[in-house]
Amino acid sequence: MVGETHEKLRLLYDILPTAAPASAAELAAASSLEADDVVAAVEALRASGAMVSGDARSGYRRELPPPLDAGAITARVEGRVGSALFVFDAVTSTMAKARELAGEGGGHGVAAIAEEQIAGRGRYGRRWASPLRLGLYASIILEKKQLPPAFALLPLTAGVAVADAITTVAGLAVELKWPNDLVWEGAKLAGILAESYGEPDVVVLGVGLNVFQCPYDFPPRVLYPATSLVMAGATSTDRNALAAAVLNALDRWLERWLEAGPGVVVEAWRDRNVTLGRRIRIAGTGVAGTAVDLTDDGALVVEDDAGGRRVIYSADA
Repeated sequence: MVGETHEKLRLLYDILPTAAPASAAELAAASSLEADDVVAAVEALRASGAMVSGDARSGYRRELPPPLDAGAITARVEGRVGSALFVFDAVTSTMAKARELAGEGGGHGVAAIAEEQIAGRGRYGRRWASPLRLGLYASIILEKKQLPPAFALLPLTAGVAVADAITTVAGLAVELKWPNDLVWEGAKLAGILAESYGEPDVVVLGVGLNVFQCPYDFPPRVLYPATSLVMAGATSTDRNALAAAVLNALDRWLERWLEAGPGVVVEAWRDRNVTLGRRIRIAGTGVAGTAVDLTDDGALVVEDDAGGRRVIYSADA
């Protein structure tokens, strides 16, 4: 019964217009709901975090958050990361756009931010759902000569930075899951992607943060449970402030890493992590055991069932 109700609400959510409102009768005709049930179903959607405006008299439609404002973001940027940024309406992916900008001479700290990604992706090419205006989708160009050599630690550094930004703006103390996820109460809130390119000699760092999504904005079948700032009860969901806070925190943590060494990043990651001390299975490696430590270059140390220790640099845990 619960699953049936969920699917009916998903169908109603999918057919809600974003322009002119649709009446309860029109929505009922296009769904499996009775007209008298539409009002209650809309309230259930709102309770889940969906942005639905209107009433039974005027009709219903889905609201979109306000668009990003490049000027408002830039005015808040404090360091090199994000000092030059571009906001796009829709892109295939911000990773591809940032790489394109790098090829055109975009230097260290240049950021590409999009309202929507048509083919957003995470690690291993997995799809990252990126609906219009509901999240923060950004990629930043980082020149390798400006970074410490331990590339594997970069996604963890970015995770710490994004966690700080979320706490500052949204008031949530999120947790970090090795190697590149930010989670809230066990559900994925954000992900980090870092890809290295030789020509030009850069790393492109991607950040995907769910902000306004409700449960019906995520694909019906996802690999891991997902959530958003709205669903987690954030105190603020200002995407301009979030974008600037992410860029500023990343700038600060890259400087700390350069000045103080990897230990400061590893310690900060340990303070927020949900991986160490947990029994895990490393996908694609055949390794199972307990995550016991993190090396200074970002690798995960796993103690297997025989008491041996394995150092894992890149995998799902």
